[in-house]
Amino acid sequence: MADLPYRDFAMVDLRNRGKGEGKTQIGNNNWTGASSSECVKTAPLGTFIPALSSQLWSIMFWAVVLLSLISTSAALKPEWMPGDYPMTEAGAERFVSDYNSTAEEVFYFSTEASWNYNTNLTDHNSQLQVAASLEEQAFTEAWGQKAKATFSDALMDTFTNPDLKKIISKINVLGAANLPTTEREQYNTILSQMDSIYSKAQVCLPSEECWSLEPELTDIMATSRSYKKLLYAWEGWHNASGVPLRPSTLSL
Repeated sequence: MADLPYRDFAMVDLRNRGKGEGKTQIGNNNWTGASSSECVKTAPLGTFIPALSSQLWSIMFWAVVLLSLISTSAALKPEWMPGDYPMTEAGAERFVSDYNSTAEEVFYFSTEASWNYNTNLTDHNSQLQVAASLEEQAFTEAWGQKAKATFSDALMDTFTNPDLKKIISKINVLGAANLPTTEREQYNTILSQMDSIYSKAQVCLPSEECWSLEPELTDIMATSRSYKKLLYAWEGWHNASGVPLRPSTLSL
C-alpha cells in the first residue's frame, strides 16, 4: 500500500459523488442494469453536497487533532545526527559511510511504522507513521544540509572517486524535507489521511452487501468477465475513494 495511485482519482468527475463516508451505493440499481455514472446523473442537484462537506470537515478536524499530537515529534534523535567531517575526499568517504549506516536504521524505522499503519488502520498507528515520516525527513534535512555545507561542488570536482560526488549530490536532494516544519507536518498528515480513505473505501450494493478493496474488488477485477459487474465495481470504487481524496489531493 505504500505507493498508491492517487493521481488516478484526482480528476474524478464531480458529478459522480458517492453517498456516505468511505462507501458508495449507486442509486437503486445493481450491477446487472445501468452503469453507475448513468444512475448518478439522475440524482437531484445538491444530493451529494452534504456528504462532501461532512467528509471535508472530518479531514480538517482529524488533521488538526493529529498535528497537535505530533508537533513535538519532528526532532531527530541525537544518535542519528551527522558529525563533523574534514573538507577532504577522505572526509567525504567517511561521511558517506556514516550516512549509509545511519540511513539503514532511519528508513527501517519509517518503513516499519508505515507497514504497521497500512496493515492496521488505526488513529494511533497513523500518528506513529506520521511521526516516523517526520523523523525521516528531519534526517534527510540534517544530512543534506551537512553535505552542502561541507562538500562544495568545487571540492567534489577534485575527488578521484567519481562515485562520491554522485552519492553526495543525491544526499543533497531534500525533497519534502525542504518544507518548513509546520507544512511538513501537514503534508505527512494529508498523506496518512489519503492512505486511510483509499484503504477503507467500499462499494455497496442495494442489497447492503459491500465490497472492500481487499478481497472483493480485487477479486472481481481479476476474475470477473461480466462487463456490467466490472463497470459497476470500477465506477463505484472511483466514487467511493476518488471524491473524498480530491480535497486532500488539491491541498498537496
